[in-house]
Amino acid sequence: DDEAATREIAQYVIQKGYRRPLYVAGPETVSAHLLRKETFATIWQDRFGVVPDSVSVARYDAMLAEKVALEALQGRDAASLPDVIVCENDALALGVVDTIRHRLGLRVPEDIAVIGFDDVPQAESPNYRLTTYRQPLTQMSNYLVDVLESPDTTNLDRKFLGSMVVRDSA
Repeated sequence: DDEAATREIAQYVIQKGYRRPLYVAGPETVSAHLLRKETFATIWQDRFGVVPDSVSVARYDAMLAEKVALEALQGRDAASLPDVIVCENDALALGVVDTIRHRLGLRVPEDIAVIGFDDVPQAESPNYRLTTYRQPLTQMSNYLVDVLESPDTTNLDRKFLGSMVVRDSA
């Protein structure tokens, strides 16, 4: 349930006191459209009366996310930088962290916090310690097997809830 997951992320951001978010979205294609960016923007606008800044990356690629983040952040003074960057997935978040640290010379989370989505194995590494949202992949996989084995083809939609994984990046 991407919308419920994004609501949980937004609440975490608000509770932590972040007020200048930047949302880094993936491709703006029908097949990749997850409603995460829109859900975050709606929650933020409802709470604070302003739509948060956002940028899009053409592919879920950490190297491309580095470039897009650099373009979005380079040349800004400290007061105009986001205090948190929420990323549509962990690949984007890893690239954003690399830009913040190695291209801009800033610290994560002290200067800019970063949140991802998916909890890929690299997110837990000491290089990133990424705060992220973990999807229940085992439950999702088991359900897929059930669907494939079932003769019933009606009402196959099911939403799964994951959980926030709080690490050092936010």
